[in-house]
Amino acid sequence: MRAFFVICVTAILLLPSAALAGGGFELTPFVGYQFGGDIETSYQGIYNDIDVNSGENFGMAASFDLNPETQIELLYSTQDTSADARRFDGSFGLTIDYWQISGIYNFNPFDDVRPYVVFGLGATSLRPDGFSNETKFSGNFGGGVKVFLNDNIGLRLDGRLYATYISSTTAYCDPYWCYGYNNSLYQFNVSAGLIVRFGN
Repeated sequence: MRAFFVICVTAILLLPSAALAGGGFELTPFVGYQFGGDIETSYQGIYNDIDVNSGENFGMAASFDLNPETQIELLYSTQDTSADARRFDGSFGLTIDYWQISGIYNFNPFDDVRPYVVFGLGATSLRPDGFSNETKFSGNFGGGVKVFLNDNIGLRLDGRLYATYISSTTAYCDPYWCYGYNNSLYQFNVSAGLIVRFGN
């Protein structure tokens, strides 16, 4: 995870010069709705799901032009929600933070209406009340549309899937092979944001 943060810092230092060469950058504060997901846990051989509840989220995206079609995006998103744990027979508060570096491809980059696709990698911070915090590797994939009202102001509608890798577990073995599963958290998010564009 340390290597990821080194990459983040390097990108933050280099992106402003890339933006100047590419023509500009966009800042987009956004609000949205994030759909739950579940995490499977194992305790003394008993498997139980922790169900993450859906709820509102908000954040900020900074998109730096590399050329008219492509951008590099730095995104932070946070959701303050709760989770239902059958193992503990109750609920607990949970904050989920996404930190992502993504590539964006804009279709029709000179039109007022610009569909796009986005794909990226980063980290997810899971902060449950009463338990230790965890930071895990994650990625995102999605798309949306930007609608520019003038050269500097626009609206952005975005939908994307976040996938967070939690752990790998060996469930059981027979005389020939061992069987297990990859435990991951999947969340889908839809959001709307206000684009403020700087530069060309």
